[in-house]
Amino acid sequence: MSVGKKFNFKLLILVVVVWVSISSASIFVLLSNAPAEACAFWRLLLSSLILHVLRLRETDDECFWKIKWYHVIAGFSLALHFIFWMRSLFIIPVYISTLLVTMYPLYSLLGEILFLHYKPPRVQIIGLVLSIALLTLYLNIEDLTLNEGVILALLGGVVCSIYFEMGGYVRRIIKENTLSYASHTYTLSALFVFFYALSHRIELFNYSLKTYVYFALLAIVPMIFGHTLINYILAHYPASLATMISLGEPFGAGLLAYFILGQVIELRHVLYGVVIISTIFITISATTRKIGDR
Repeated sequence: MSVGKKFNFKLLILVVVVWVSISSASIFVLLSNAPAEACAFWRLLLSSLILHVLRLRETDDECFWKIKWYHVIAGFSLALHFIFWMRSLFIIPVYISTLLVTMYPLYSLLGEILFLHYKPPRVQIIGLVLSIALLTLYLNIEDLTLNEGVILALLGGVVCSIYFEMGGYVRRIIKENTLSYASHTYTLSALFVFFYALSHRIELFNYSLKTYVYFALLAIVPMIFGHTLINYILAHYPASLATMISLGEPFGAGLLAYFILGQVIELRHVLYGVVIISTIFITISATTRKIGDR
């Protein structure tokens, strides 16, 4: 097996892990019974501490605490993403919120074409458009009404695309390693959320042990095995492709909500979801081969 094929297979395995991990986020947020800001703060703080501990094992890290301008931009964007999205979860249904916030691969692709002169393979454009079209059918998006929750979810998607595009720049151009970039970004993001919560008098600390368990799960599952793995992939592929798996999050979250929360899921939703995930995986696999052939 060639090196390219080995990495392509490895990428698909990583994509599966990322999909399952990020799909769990909305479930943990709801089960925590804590404000959105508290979920975001502890998710970011705990994940950053875990990554900093892992960085202690690095032998060549002269700038352990050195913060760069791109860490600040990425951290601020990530903080806004979590605040907007998690607040929307308490206003509109999980599936609608998840759909709107996971539109960031589309925003990334448009930005890469307009500003970075990226020429995406035709298969990537077709796959992305088809996935979004299938999602509108899956979620009955024609019933969508504009309200505060919808606006927050849309804004959450926009700032998330900025966060991942910055990650792509750092990983591919600056060549900063995943642990260094992610740990700095998550730490700054946690600080931004902390000061936001403080200014709005939102409680961050007095919670039950059960709630703290869900905070820890948010840090480990969707953050470490979701966002951090995406940041790893960004060293090899553009953000619009690396984040495309997020379009499968509504289906993943719906399945988890069915098994964990007892929420209803119709057979047609399962069928749509299977087609969506299949389309995403085929698109990622085909696009990585096209990029590799250039």
